Order: sequence, then C-alpha cells, then structure tokens
Amino acid sequence: TFPFLPFLILASACVINRVAAKAKSWSLILTVIALAIQAAEGLAIAKAFAAVNTREQASEWLLSHVSPGTEIGIIRSYYWTAPILRTHQSPFKVIKGGDDRSRLDEALAGWLNRDLPPYFVLSDIEYRDFLKSPASSPQRKALDRIFDNVEQVASFAYRPNFFGIPCWWRNPPFDLEYIAPDQRIFRRRESSR
Repeated sequence: TFPFLPFLILASACVINRVAAKAKSWSLILTVIALAIQAAEGLAIAKAFAAVNTREQASEWLLSHVSPGTEIGIIRSYYWTAPILRTHQSPFKVIKGGDDRSRLDEALAGWLNRDLPPYFVLSDIEYRDFLKSPASSPQRKALDRIFDNVEQVASFAYRPNFFGIPCWWRNPPFDLEYIAPDQRIFRRRESSR
C-alpha cells in the first residue's frame, strides 16, 4: 500500500477540491474521512513496530526449547527469518534449502531431496503463496513433504488492530506483514526419522 499512497492522496485531494466547489459541507466530510483512513493505517503501522516482534519471539522460543547444536531447517535466510538463525554465531546448525542468493522458489524446491532436520522454522510469507501452486510443482511437492513429516510446536503471530478492532480479517497488507511476519516452528515427527 505504501507505493500507492501518494497517488491516493493526490486523487483524494482532486475529488475533495471538486466537491468543495459544489458543496462546502461535503468537502469537510470527505476531508475528515480521508484523514481518518490515513490516521488508522498510520496508527496500525506504529502499533506494529511497537508490538513484540514475532521473529524475536521465535528466537527466544528456540533458545529455551531446543538444544544448542541441533539442526534447524529454513527455506533461506531473509528478513523474515528468526534472528538467532541468521547470525553467523548461531548456537544451532542452520540448514537451508538454498543459499542466500537463491530465489525463494529455488530454495523451497531444494528441500525435495534433503533429509529433514529435527526442527523447521517457516514464515507464512515464505510458503503461503506456494500452497496455491499445482500439486505437481516442485515447490508444492517440497511443502507437502515438509508438512507431512512435521508437527507444529510453536507459532507467533501479530494481527494489526485499531482500538481493539481487527483491521484485516484475512492477511494484512504486505507492508504490515513485513514488520512482524508470522513464525511457525515445527518438529519432525518421530515416525519420519
């Protein structure tokens, strides 16, 4: 939504200007509505930055529940990855589907032929769109393989709200998701060894 904001503001100003020329009371109402929408999104973004960071929550959970040296799988290291798994001094052995320069689809497909580690950390941003892929795609096959062999043990999510009212009933806009992406921690099932 951020890239479109300047254009939305200019378009709103043009509409308000035309309406103002015809009816003074309508221009005030439209101005208040436009400002309220901008204020609501601004507050939602400010609250998201002030909230507990989901990536840090996932890092803390891993540090308190997983032994140092344990292998933990991720698709690839990027901003959505828990910080403890991105650092070069991670106490865990981080296994990736691809290197840090791999495209997301390539890194996900990289899990088709690898052994699954005891733990796996995923963000919804990484895999949500691939769940819509055809079942025959390498990315979908890799996801199905992962999800068939793991169980979720922890989940950390932040849902933006405005005075306690959810702003988005499905997935929030990407600009809010980037601030606090959902983190899911999975453990390999015993039967999958």
